[in-house]
Order: sequence, then structure tokens, then C-alpha cells
Amino acid sequence: MPDVKKNKAGDDTRERIETGYPGLHPTNTATVDLLYTEAKSRYDANRERSKTLDGKAGTLITIITTGFGAFAILGDPAKIGTTTTWVIVGLFAFAAAFVLALVAQRPSDVQFPNLSVYVNLGVVTNPANAIRVKYELTRAWLRDAEQSNGSTLVKGRLLNAATAFIGIGLASLTLNYIFASPGEKPVPTVRVILQPSTLPAPHH
Repeated sequence: MPDVKKNKAGDDTRERIETGYPGLHPTNTATVDLLYTEAKSRYDANRERSKTLDGKAGTLITIITTGFGAFAILGDPAKIGTTTTWVIVGLFAFAAAFVLALVAQRPSDVQFPNLSVYVNLGVVTNPANAIRVKYELTRAWLRDAEQSNGSTLVKGRLLNAATAFIGIGLASLTLNYIFASPGEKPVPTVRVILQPSTLPAPHH
């Protein structure tokens, strides 16, 4: 059913161009060019903003993954049972931030004007249709710019929430180190290996 609707929309576009707009004439080219340029610029700006947010989401994912790896290496598994609530809250906050950043980076549909509706003999062979096609493209760019803007807003909100959760996680771990007892604080499991020359002499 969606394909039928899409084809119907394309047919409507062709019909509008073929029959023409009574108020659109070659003398209106400057106005249509201005609108087209503005619509295309707005779409390009939203797409660039979306790419920037995708890059920031990737950076957050890298930071959180590195943090989890450091905790896994330096944290003492034997003390998990005595871990304070602050550590648990911190880990859950980091996990939530990771999920939000991952969702923000998910691929989204790229919207572009459907140029296939203009590939019609009656359209391309009529020079008077040039301004009408540009008018239709202007409408399409504005439509797709609004859709891209909505996707960008969602990405931005997800990244803001992810950043807030990272802040909660860091604050929780800091509070743990401030208020937890020595037995509740994670300690490095990496042990220092002494060189043979520094080992104590054996007793006889």
C-alpha cells in the first residue's frame, strides 16, 4: 500500500508540472531561484548538523567503552559483593548513557526529492517546465529539511541525556571513593612484579 501512495504522489507531481501553474512564468525565475537556494541550504545545514551529532555519539560510545574496560581491568571482582550503592548507580548510569548514544547513532533514512517523477517526455521536452520543476524541487527540499530537522532534534536530545547520565556515573563513583570504607572501594587487580635484583634474599 505505501508504494501505491508514493506512485500516486509522483503522478500528481507530473500532472501539476505538465498542466503548469497559471502564475508561474519564465519571468518568475529569480524568485523561484531564491526560494530553491534557501530550501536547499536549509536541508544541507540540517544534514551537516546530523553528521556532527553522529560523530559526538561515536565519541561518547568510545569514552564509555573505555571506562567499562578500565573498570573491568582495575576493579577487584572479589569485592563485587561488598560494592556500595554508589558504584552500582554509577555503572547503571554508564550503561544507560551507552544505550542512548548508540540509539542516537543509529542510521536514519536520508530524504531526497524524488527526481523520477520528472523523468517524463512531456515534462523534459517542454522548456516552460523548467521553472515549474524547480518550484516542485523547492517544495521537496523544504519537506525533507523539516524531516531532517526532526531527526536532528531527536539525536540532540538523546545525546544530552547520555551526557547527563555520564555525569551521574562520574559523580556516583566519586562519592563512592569519598564515603566508602577501604574495604568497599575497588582496588587494582594488577600486581607489581618485582625484578629479581630487588627480591629479598632467601633465609637459610
